Amino acid sequence: MGKRAITGRMVLAIKRNKKGYITKLKARFVAHGFRQQFGRDYHSTYAPVVHKPSLRTLLSIAVHNRWLLKQFDVKGAFLLSDLEYQVFLRPPKEVAKMLNMKDDEVMELQKTLYGLKQSAYRWHHDFTAEMSRLGFTQSDEDKCLFRRSDKRGTLIVGVHVDDCVVAASNQKVFDKMMRDFKTL
Repeated sequence: MGKRAITGRMVLAIKRNKKGYITKLKARFVAHGFRQQFGRDYHSTYAPVVHKPSLRTLLSIAVHNRWLLKQFDVKGAFLLSDLEYQVFLRPPKEVAKMLNMKDDEVMELQKTLYGLKQSAYRWHHDFTAEMSRLGFTQSDEDKCLFRRSDKRGTLIVGVHVDDCVVAASNQKVFDKMMRDFKTL
């Protein structure tokens, strides 16, 4: 086949409230992307982030116009994008056992995964396409700054990896954007 399977590991986290009580147990599988080879498993890893001057301008516009300012994290962002290259994964023994896999069997990934070198690049590529589909215009000067204006109002979105800062001229346009984002 010529391809080598990469490995990964489970990352476990305990979330606690202010009083120290456990509120959530989280588990995430992270691929060992450091084992990937350029040209064989991926070709690009670059994912731009909003420039600091652009972010300061976005914040200034919102404050000057008394717009809403919101920040949110795109949950599971790196789990949503299709892969361009074939990537094979050798699951941990416990997972392979649960799936009744043989020792020499591997899985072909269909989507990006935390830890893969190309995950941020692929997510930004797909996010940009979706923003365009939703009627946003990407800035020529800053590829992580998007704007949408219509009769209901204006939205400006700055993106830093999978975190978004939004300036909205009113609550209705912000709510509409959040409904649109649920379709991503």
